[in-house]
Amino acid sequence: MIKAYIKFWKNWLTFDGKSSRSDYWWVFLANSIIRAIILLGSVIALYSAVTSKIDITNPDLVNKVTDLTHQVLLHPTAAMWTMTIIGAAFSLLIAVPVTTLTARRLRDAGFSGNFAYPLLVIYLAEAVMQFVSLPALNFLSGIFVAYSFAILVLCMRKSTERKEIERF
Repeated sequence: MIKAYIKFWKNWLTFDGKSSRSDYWWVFLANSIIRAIILLGSVIALYSAVTSKIDITNPDLVNKVTDLTHQVLLHPTAAMWTMTIIGAAFSLLIAVPVTTLTARRLRDAGFSGNFAYPLLVIYLAEAVMQFVSLPALNFLSGIFVAYSFAILVLCMRKSTERKEIERF
């Protein structure tokens, strides 16, 4: 996994060529682990912000927790802002390398690499959506998830060539 991730960053601007399934999926796993850590940090920040204001002797605790969670989300703490900024920065950081890796992987699977280029817009929109909440963006988010899932399915296909592929 580490070799594939190092290769991912070394070839972050390489649009031509091909990438193996293992290179693609190791990078996918590494990025997923990093995102999970960022998400865990966000949940911990939210949890600590809400629990610091809770009186556990209150009989109406469920309603109080709901109200406090809503208030905290409207007025995030510094820790919550920090995790939001880290999440957005990570999305921006990997936008181009993921797009180029996906283009190479799609080419190796026998598809056009052009299918990967909307991923760049998806990652940029994901970074913006960390700070903005609009109903229209929620609709777009659903479309982005469906498109990203379709790309993942295409990337599962075996290489079109039986011989050893050119590895970057």
